[in-house]
Amino acid sequence: MHKIRVNLVTKSDMEEFVHIAQSIPDEVYLQDNHKHCVNAKSMLGCLYSVEFDETYVTSDNPCIASKFNKFTQ
Repeated sequence: MHKIRVNLVTKSDMEEFVHIAQSIPDEVYLQDNHKHCVNAKSMLGCLYSVEFDETYVTSDNPCIASKFNKFTQ
């Protein structure tokens, strides 16, 4: 499982993030340090992740580091 920390601040960040996540054929999740996990391909999941202390994108696909580089801290 590949995991990188991301920062989603604005609605446009989230819309772009979801669009990129939907282009990945594998499962993509947003997760916090407490094992809360939501679907990263869902706008509702992204909105919920605002409540996380720290937000990580996780996937079995190794390309997530390059795909979500814009959102890293």
